[in-house]
Amino acid sequence: MAPPPGPVTRPGPVHPGYGPPLALLAAPSHRLYARLVDFGVLIALVLVVLWAGLTLAGDDGGARGANALWALWCALGYLLLYDPLAHWLFGGRTLGKWLFGVRVVRLHDGGPVGLFTALGREWFYLFGSLFTGLVAGAGFLIAAWCLWDTPFKQGLHDKVMGTVVIRSRPAAGG
Repeated sequence: MAPPPGPVTRPGPVHPGYGPPLALLAAPSHRLYARLVDFGVLIALVLVVLWAGLTLAGDDGGARGANALWALWCALGYLLLYDPLAHWLFGGRTLGKWLFGVRVVRLHDGGPVGLFTALGREWFYLFGSLFTGLVAGAGFLIAAWCLWDTPFKQGLHDKVMGTVVIRSRPAAGG
């Protein structure tokens, strides 16, 4: 596993002799594509757990209801823990982030995110999106904030938890 990239700074000048920036910020499109892959993984996991819970119950109505409730709790657990555990255990990467070459790091030093930072980041994203979506119809703003944020292209969940999403490998073709 490669060491952390170091502090995240603004991209520097592109003139020869100045050197590259310490870390390059991830493109919003890569963040979106990674999120879509991770959402697909979550949906698949939830469907498998729900199917297993309902199938194992057989025809017994009481057991079927209990298994469905158990499966629902497992699905909720996946939803709340998939991203944070992946970020904590796999160097800021989920499956989607790994596929698109991006990862989450601490803003102040570029190091890996800890468990509580990862939990706070994801839960702010989930509950903030749910709340603003229900109240103002604007749940997408939590993540979309990175489209106009300067200088680090952070979503609101990144700002709150002091994280930033960077490229973990060079972009294709460049």
